[in-house]
Amino acid sequence: MKLSKGTLTANLNNLEKKGYIIRMINQQDRRIINLGLTSKGRLLYRANYAFHRQLVESCLKGFDGSDIRKMRQALVNVEKFIDEVSSK
Repeated sequence: MKLSKGTLTANLNNLEKKGYIIRMINQQDRRIINLGLTSKGRLLYRANYAFHRQLVESCLKGFDGSDIRKMRQALVNVEKFIDEVSSK
């Protein structure tokens, strides 16, 4: 995602403040901070996953396997293009 350390830290601080994640110090290497979802975070994750699954299913309704493969390849092409442009 190419986020700066500052941006990532600010986002993690917000998620922690809202009670979605917990930071845990790694016992083998104290420089490493492991992240975990709280019960509130797991609930939000499951709700978000279900929503996106329904969204994709509704978007693909009426398409056959060949159409879906073509759309998948188009998305792969877009991803490659974005990677090429952003690496310059």
